[in-house]
Amino acid sequence: MQLGDSLLIIWFLYVVLFMLAGKLFERGYFKMNPTTEADKIDLVVDAYNKAETISWTMAGFALTALTFIITIFSSNLADIELLIVFFSLAFIAEVISAFLYHDITKGISAYAGFVFQYSGMLAILSGFFTYLVSKLPWSGYIYIIYTVGLISFLVLTARELTFFVSYWKELADERK
Repeated sequence: MQLGDSLLIIWFLYVVLFMLAGKLFERGYFKMNPTTEADKIDLVVDAYNKAETISWTMAGFALTALTFIITIFSSNLADIELLIVFFSLAFIAEVISAFLYHDITKGISAYAGFVFQYSGMLAILSGFFTYLVSKLPWSGYIYIIYTVGLISFLVLTARELTFFVSYWKELADERK
C-alpha cells in the first residue's frame, strides 16, 4: 500500500471515528441549546463566528492552492493526483465546516464543524506529505517531520474530543 492510500484511509477513518465518538459520548445532548444563558450567548456567537471565518479562510487557501497546483502541473496531472485529491478534500471539508458553524442553533453544529474543520487541515497536511515524499523519497527528514506532525495533529485533536466529552458530562450533571 502506498503512503497516499494510507493517508486517505487515515483521513476517512478520522472523520468517521470522530463523528461516531461524538455521537457515542454525547448521549442526546446535541439536542440541547448551549446558548440558553443570556450572558453566554455573545461568547458562543463570537466563538462560532471565528470558527466559521477560519473555515472559510482554510477553504480559500485550499482552493487557491488547488488552482495553483493544477495550473503549474497542468501538463503532468497524473503525477500529482494525490495532491489534488487531498486539497480537494480539504476544500470540501472546510466548506462543510463553515456551513455547520454558521447554524449555531443546532448543538451538533459545533462538534461536526470541529471534525470537518480539522479533517480539512489533516487533508492539507497529508497532501503536502504525499507530494514531498514523491519528490524527495530519499529524505528521511520529510518522513520524520510529517510523521511527527501527523501524530501530533491526531493527539491534539483527540484532546479536543475529550473537551467536548467533558462539556457533555457537565451538561448531564446540570440536568440531574
